[in-house]
Amino acid sequence: MGFPDINSIEDLANALELSIVELMRSEKELKENAVNEVEETVNDVVRVATADLDERHKIILYTFTATTVIFSILDILMSIEWQAEKLMISATIPHTATVPGIILIIYGIICKVRGKNTYGAGTIGICLLIIPIIVLGLAFLINALITG
Repeated sequence: MGFPDINSIEDLANALELSIVELMRSEKELKENAVNEVEETVNDVVRVATADLDERHKIILYTFTATTVIFSILDILMSIEWQAEKLMISATIPHTATVPGIILIIYGIICKVRGKNTYGAGTIGICLLIIPIIVLGLAFLINALITG
């Protein structure tokens, strides 16, 4: 069995109303195969787009968390007042620490109820509530160790 001359393949495919690929494979593609391939391609594109959105969502959440933690710690450190005459230290837990933590906990609960991925928002929210307490506790512990 032989193949036609390479220069005449396109003309032969046109005469037989086939694509060049169909002629080379010696089989005509069914429309169902084409539909299946299109469906697979669309599903792949949707999967990739969803994964990309998930990744962006994580980056935004983690950036928000890191920024909140940094500003909360700075806010706590700036609120610490040392009163040397009384050998006393005082500080406050700012709203920059508590409000984002509460919001993330609520967001995590809403995502869970809707059956969506939370990306650890609830856990991060709890950590945002605990970190200021730890920082203040350490500040008071250091004060206690220094003052005896």
